[in-house]
Amino acid sequence: MRSYPSDMTDAEWAAVRDRPPVPAWVNGKGEQPEGYCTGR
Repeated sequence: MRSYPSDMTDAEWAAVRDRPPVPAWVNGKGEQPEGYCTGR
């Protein structure tokens, strides 16, 4: 299997596995997701 410099070790993956990224719009960055469209 090919490896890349950005590959995470098993220990690194275990530390972040249960912490999905927070969408940018939650922190006031970017636009709201399509589900919040007001139809304008």
